[in-house]
Parts: sequence; structure tokens; C-alpha cells
Amino acid sequence: MDIILTILSTLLATLVEWYIKYEKDKTFYNNEFLKLEHRLEEISNQISYTNQITTVEHPYFKKEIDEKMKEFLSDNQELLSGIHVTNPHADDTFGIEGISYTKEFGSIKAVSSIPDYWEDDFTKEYLKVQSELIDQKHVTIQRIFIFEKKEWKKKEQHMKEQVKCGIQVFYIDKDSEYFNPQWMQEDFLIQDNELLVDIAGRTHKFNKNDSVEERITMNKNEVQQKLKRFDRLLERATEYKC
Repeated sequence: MDIILTILSTLLATLVEWYIKYEKDKTFYNNEFLKLEHRLEEISNQISYTNQITTVEHPYFKKEIDEKMKEFLSDNQELLSGIHVTNPHADDTFGIEGISYTKEFGSIKAVSSIPDYWEDDFTKEYLKVQSELIDQKHVTIQRIFIFEKKEWKKKEQHMKEQVKCGIQVFYIDKDSEYFNPQWMQEDFLIQDNELLVDIAGRTHKFNKNDSVEERITMNKNEVQQKLKRFDRLLERATEYKC
């Protein structure tokens, strides 16, 4: 009887192991298929754009298209070089759509110092997407909050909420004697160690006289500088535990 139970137990364990492997493989191939489908759609769109341009035969329209293309290339040199400047309230902000492009098993390293940023209602959806990235794409998200002691109660609520989402949360006290004044206005996000979203401003509220600038870049030097700054801040930060 013991031998039969041992065999059945071994078989059950093997079946469970096979099932787990099957589910992992299924998830992997589903993700790979979605990536391939997305890439095919991009290629299809590129072919479509090219066809629309190359099928034009009349000299007048050929000349107009050529001039418009030259004008576009001239006006968008920064954009084509992987640099774009906007603001968090604009339609082309990096925001929710931008972080959704984080790679599988990728990373987001962020520093948050603008006092009222997390009071905006949009951040609920923003955090929801980040939670999904952690659960579905196994993304590692680290966020360092920089604030004054008097803001602790309000900031703790935000930190607690983010820890529950699976984010690794850290904080730095602006009143600390070890706090470098240059860090006071640091507010940025680094995606997959290759793209930087750098925010410059004192408030997240929309104000025509004091607008917030958002600079998105893939410039390797700028990204590396911010990665070093993030590591330096992390050395000084304390991890928040619920």
C-alpha cells in the first residue's frame, strides 16, 4: 500500500510540475505572439505610408510632398534624435501610455519631489498600470520620494498605497543634514535604463505662468547621468515598509 501511495504521490507531483511548466510556456508564447502581431502591424503601417507616397505620379504633388517631407525633417530633428519636450498636461505626455511600453522583466526607476503630483486623480490609473506591469510583465519599479518632515503624514499615505501595488518605495528627508540641495528639484523616471523622462517644475497644477516642463530623451549620456543620480539618491534613501 505504501509503495502505491508513493507512486501516486510521485505521479501527482510530476503532473503538477508539467502543468506549471505548460502554463509558463503558454504565457511566454502568448506574449511573444502579441509582440510579433504588434511588429507586423507596424511594418504594415510603414508599407502603407510608403505606398501612399511612391504611388503619387503627378509632378506637382511629387514636388509638394518632397518639400513637406524636407520641412518635416527640418522641424523635427530633436524628435527624430530621440528627444521630445512637452509638459505633463499635454496630450503627448509620456504618462500612462509611455510606461505601458516597459519591457517584460524591465525596470522603472523614479524620483518624485513635486509636492502635489500624487494628489492628481489621474495617478490612480497611473498606479493601476504600474501594478499591472509588475504582475503581468514582471517589471521592477523603484520610487524614491523626496519631501520635508512636515509632509510625512500625507506622503506616507501615498507610499503605503504604492507598496501595496508592489512598488519598492524609498524616501529622503529634505531636512536631513546629509541632504544635497541639488537633489531638491529632482523628479524623473528612467525606463529600462534607456529612456529618461525628466520633470522640471514646482507644482503639478496647471498654471500658464509657472508651467511644468517634461523632457523625454533617449540620449545615452543624459540617461547615464540620471542613473548615477538615482543610485546616489538610493544610497541616502530609507526603504518604506508598511
